Amino acid sequence: MLKDVLEIITDDSKLTQLSKLVLEKLDINRKGYLNKSEVREFFEGVADELETQISQSEFDEVFMEMDENSTMKITYEEIRSLIKQLVLYLANEAVSGIACRSINK
Repeated sequence: MLKDVLEIITDDSKLTQLSKLVLEKLDINRKGYLNKSEVREFFEGVADELETQISQSEFDEVFMEMDENSTMKITYEEIRSLIKQLVLYLANEAVSGIACRSINK
């Protein structure tokens, strides 16, 4: 898994492909960006899958962080940036987990 995660960071074409796929799947209105309601719908779906809820204030905070240029639209570039941040986080978590297991042996 770590290899797959690192590949997304190091192979620009994989990051581009993943970013385009995310935009294509979530862009219901086909405008080339995600509006707040499209992002909200995605978050509600994830919350349902996790059997939890996201409050309006929590969602607003996350959306503001995603919307790096404050346009009320999540663009391809912002999706790409978010994916890269998430992948780096996952890689960090995976490496930390491996290190912890090695120390506990």
